[in-house]
Amino acid sequence: MDEYARIAPYYDLLLNPFLDSVRQRVVEQCGRFGAVRVLDVCCGTARQAGFCFASAMNYAGADVSDAMLGAARRAYADSAVLPSLVRADCTQLPFADGCFDVAVIAFALHEKPLTMAEGIVREAQRVARHCMLVDYTLAERNLELPFQWLMQVPERMAGGEHWRCYRDFMRAGALQGMVHRLGLPVIERTRLFGGGAAIYVCGPV
Repeated sequence: MDEYARIAPYYDLLLNPFLDSVRQRVVEQCGRFGAVRVLDVCCGTARQAGFCFASAMNYAGADVSDAMLGAARRAYADSAVLPSLVRADCTQLPFADGCFDVAVIAFALHEKPLTMAEGIVREAQRVARHCMLVDYTLAERNLELPFQWLMQVPERMAGGEHWRCYRDFMRAGALQGMVHRLGLPVIERTRLFGGGAAIYVCGPV
């Protein structure tokens, strides 16, 4: 059963006002590392593709949800440049080792059981020279605590398995914890949303 079937038609409408600035930062950081070939892991509606195309980057997206990929194809149906999209289990990507410059995983890890999320990161590392992780973080300063609490609001609203996975992700140290457990070398970190989230650029292990 496709858990995103209900939300897919409204996903961009609801989240673009909050996430487009993050997508632009992703492209800017990719540019600083000279990235040309970008893989968007768990790409959803592939909104990131437009930002990559605007910066002359080659984009490919992978997602397990037919509904989200269908929304992506409709969104780009009249576009001069179409994103390369593939339906795949993102723990077993259908790409050769090191064939991308950067693999981006944006706000997808907290939605998955921890073992699956870690498998997705390892697979992203396999297919790309750099891995860019974008997700929720634990507050590291008192000033960041309100923003961490604010990040809970959409997760509580989602409820069910989504909320359970989010709580497990945060209890396990959020993005900082995952980077530590996997032994990822952090090249660059950018705080987002007042410290409630961050972009981690990681090199090969």
